[in-house]
Amino acid sequence: MRIKVQNLKKEFKKKKRIVTAVNDFSYEFFNGKMYLLKGSSGTGKTTLLSLLGLLDTPTDGEIYYDDLLVSELSEEKKTEIRRNCLGYVYQEYNLFEALTIEDNIKLAYLDSDLPDLDERIAEVLERVNLTTRIGHYPFEISGGEKQRVAIARAILKKPQILICDEPISSLDEKNAQVLIDYLCEIRETENCIIFVSCHTHHFDKYADEIIALGENKESL
Repeated sequence: MRIKVQNLKKEFKKKKRIVTAVNDFSYEFFNGKMYLLKGSSGTGKTTLLSLLGLLDTPTDGEIYYDDLLVSELSEEKKTEIRRNCLGYVYQEYNLFEALTIEDNIKLAYLDSDLPDLDERIAEVLERVNLTTRIGHYPFEISGGEKQRVAIARAILKKPQILICDEPISSLDEKNAQVLIDYLCEIRETENCIIFVSCHTHHFDKYADEIIALGENKESL
């Protein structure tokens, strides 16, 4: 998988002003690499991840997955690509407190046709060292374990692209390092493209490439 971005731009209306969150961004991304998006709050990290992950549409510019111009596809086609090719790990864990860890993961794949779902859930939980937590509820496990559940849920379908938006923002130093180590392992074993946004130094020495983002600009 190769992602090519050309002259990407994203604008938002803010009262009477136009906020440019992403401006004339061009880059090429390749599988087997981790790309770190760095910048303080408000520099467009989440916006750029949303564009790269087909969760938002650019104001201008083009996004290619290999030779397919995905930024101009219909929402139906984008949904299909997201379902088959992408995994997401958000700042929030997005777990339902009334469901077990196993059922939280299953819930994300109710509409999929993944074979041997129970076996694959057991496999990914073992990879993130959570086998003994499979029957627990989110309120019974730590924040670090919840984020590892989110990673297990994202990698279950073996995505070609893994998008992680500030994945360690709510973790202590020990659990942050555990999560970083898992992402590095996934990069090696799954050979996927990994995007990580972070405003601290934690990922600096682990990323293959670092992309520094500047402040958003406003205009009338």
